[in-house]
Amino acid sequence: MARCPYLDYESTGLLYSQGNYLCKLCYKRLSESEVKGKCKVDYGENYKDCPIYRNR
Repeated sequence: MARCPYLDYESTGLLYSQGNYLCKLCYKRLSESEVKGKCKVDYGENYKDCPIYRNR
C-alpha cells in the first residue's frame, strides 16, 4: 500500500478504537476516511498529487 511518507498514525490507545492520522506537512489531524483516497491508497501513489506534498 502506497502511503505519503509525511503521514503518521496516532492511536488513541483504547482497545478496538480507531486512531487518527497526522499530516506532518500541514499539521492537520485526519480521519481514516479523509486519508483513504489521497494519502494512503491500495494502488499507485496518489499522495504525489497533493498540492501540499508537491510544494514541500
